[in-house]
Parts: sequence; C-alpha cells; structure tokens
Amino acid sequence: MKNKKKLIIIGFAIIFIVIGVVLVINNNYNKNMKKTLEKVNSLALKGATKNELSKIFKTDDLESDYLLTGPDCYMRLKPSDEKIKENSLSSYVKEQDKLSKTVEKNIEENFYTLISDTTRKENNATVYSGVVRTFYQLEYLQDLKAIQSSIINEYKENNELNEEIDNYKAKIVAMKILDKKLDTYKNKDEYSGFNIYVYEDDTKTGSSFVSYMNMLQGINYHNEYVNKLEDTREERIKEYIEEAKNNNIISKDNLLKI
Repeated sequence: MKNKKKLIIIGFAIIFIVIGVVLVINNNYNKNMKKTLEKVNSLALKGATKNELSKIFKTDDLESDYLLTGPDCYMRLKPSDEKIKENSLSSYVKEQDKLSKTVEKNIEENFYTLISDTTRKENNATVYSGVVRTFYQLEYLQDLKAIQSSIINEYKENNELNEEIDNYKAKIVAMKILDKKLDTYKNKDEYSGFNIYVYEDDTKTGSSFVSYMNMLQGINYHNEYVNKLEDTREERIKEYIEEAKNNNIISKDNLLKI
C-alpha cells in the first residue's frame, strides 16, 4: 500500500514537473516573440532596408509599398545616381529627403502596439495576438499616388514626357502638397487587432509577418473616418492641387517644378 502511495505521489510530481516545464517553455516562446516583434517594429520605424526585413521574415515577398520607412519604401524611391546627375535632380532629392523625414516622424509618433501574454493554437500554428495603432499611411500613399498621377496627366497635355524622371518629379511635388495635409492621416484613437501565425515552416511564418507589415500601414482600418477619406479621394485630390496652385506651393506654369 505504501509503495502504491509513493507511486501516486511520484506520478503527480512528474505531472507537475511536466506542466512547469511546458509553462516555462511557453513563457520563453512568448518572450522571444515579443523581442522579435519589437525588433520588427524598430526596423520598420527606423528605416530598415528591404533586405534587412527579408532576412528576419525569411521571404523575398516584400514590396516597396509594404515598407513604412527607409530607402526602399515608396516615398523614398528615386532614380539611379547617374540619372540624378544627368537630369539635375539634386534639388528634388534634397526635398524628398526633407519631406520623407517629416512623414516618418509622424509615422513613429503615431505608433503604438501591445502583444498579449497568451497564445493559442490554430491550423498547426502558434498564434500571437495584440493591438496596434498606426498612422493612416495607406491613405497617405493612395492620396500621394493619386496626386502624382493627376499632375502627370495634366503635365503631359502640353509637354513631352520622360516617363521615369517626370514621374519622380511628380511624386516629390505630390509629397510637397501633402506636407501641408499630414494631420489628415493622424490616428488619434483607432486601434486594430492583429494576429501573427508562427509555423514550423519559415515561409508561412514570413508571410504572416508581411501581413503584419500591411497592418502597420493601416490596411485593417475600416472606420467612418477612413471610409470618408476613401469616398472623397477624387474630390479632395482636385482641391489639394488647386489649393497648392493658388498658394504657390506648386507652379501653375510648370507643375513639375519645386
């Protein structure tokens, strides 16, 4: 009987030890994921290159539009050094850097994220959840491209177009116009939930982190304010351009001049 009791006690002890080990392992995984997420957030906000982020995500599936800041993000893309020199674009590059820094400052100041201490299992993945608040960067990018396109379309009515160079100039002009409108894209109190799925397959995990990068740009926001920005885009863009012309932010005689 005594031996039986001893076996029962030993059995319970083993169970508790196993549970303790599992809890410690899960706790370590959570801590490691938090560190990884903090690293991703830091790189995303501090100008990481596409290559730096690709190494963490173990994927090459990163577009410039997915990046918040840094030399590979859409607003900082520019022609080659040779073309910059050939087309006397140094003033545009200088203006681009100044305007990009202002946008990046707004992105960083508007950023907040919190990851939960608990996880769950779903479809062979460990799911880490949290909440995030970000600058409405997706709306900014869509407005930027809409203004850029509108300016190019108006410019080419009376001018021969150098596709790459003039599109670059139009982007900088568009950024100059939106520099006066950045408050439009500030997110005061709208939070969005996120999930990061960690698989044994690094490629699947990388895809989940790419989706997370999209969330940091505000792709999950579908509130009344964002819907209004979407619905009024065409009208707002026309107003922004006309206002910029009337206030001499851009030249009526040469739309691509800064």
